[in-house]
Amino acid sequence: MKRLYYCYLLMILLLAGCGGEDNPLTTPSSVSNLNVRADTGAVILTWNMPTDGSFLFLDVSYNKYPNQANTDSIIHIRAGRYADSLVIDGLLNKYAYTFKIQSFNAKQGGEKVGGQVLESDKIRPIRRSVKTAYYPEMLTKVENITAEMLDTYTQEQSEGPKKNLLDGDINTYWHSAWSSGVEPLPHWVEFNFNEPKSVGAFKYNLRQTSSSAGFPTQFAFAVSEDGTNWEQVWTSDSDLPYSPVDAQFTLSFDKNYTAKHFRVIILANAGGTTYTHLSELSLYKMKMEEVDLEKQAEENY
Repeated sequence: MKRLYYCYLLMILLLAGCGGEDNPLTTPSSVSNLNVRADTGAVILTWNMPTDGSFLFLDVSYNKYPNQANTDSIIHIRAGRYADSLVIDGLLNKYAYTFKIQSFNAKQGGEKVGGQVLESDKIRPIRRSVKTAYYPEMLTKVENITAEMLDTYTQEQSEGPKKNLLDGDINTYWHSAWSSGVEPLPHWVEFNFNEPKSVGAFKYNLRQTSSSAGFPTQFAFAVSEDGTNWEQVWTSDSDLPYSPVDAQFTLSFDKNYTAKHFRVIILANAGGTTYTHLSELSLYKMKMEEVDLEKQAEENY
């Protein structure tokens, strides 16, 4: 008796399953109030969901080349049934796009039926900007700097004149005050020009000595238009290396800074001494170029 009951139940389930395949797809409910908003290289679509939500997915489409006739470059993006917005990026400012959205119900075999098609107004994405790219590995030295253009805080009177920073000899050095007029750090070397210069990096050599006391381990950089009012625009990492002692070290900024007056500031040094020293110090301009991001996007579209 039990066997007959289970056989009967199985037949009912099979018939129900077969009958379900014959059920026609219902027309899905449609979304409403399709709105579009321009963003940089993109468009943001929003819409209102139907109250019943009786659909399986949404199809959003647009023509990739809307200004070109007889093209079938239609892009389709599937959005989930619970989505009420979509960001479409990778678009170009030179095109005014129209977007369509349609709800769908579908069967596993591929049969589907769509709801009402909504079409947006034409919209043009915001143009991408032009940015300045800097290349810290491509440096041009600022030439014709003389000792008369330098000022230091502080300066030792018995050794290490400031002119030694410019002589190209790493065996000579500049030394801040240690015998008199001693001041705590920060100390600095100031460069003064008669006309604006652009500086994006500096290179330095350490004093050639076996003792690391006084070796700079952190720098800052400041600029001024009048030599009186200063703005610190860059700070290096702390605990900078000072080995090997005969190496030339390079510190590049985030960009070129243009001014008439510059300060290379020593914020900290090895041993925490009240004095510091350097063998050579030179300023550099970084290579820079303007990059049109919109033109770049067009080339990769």
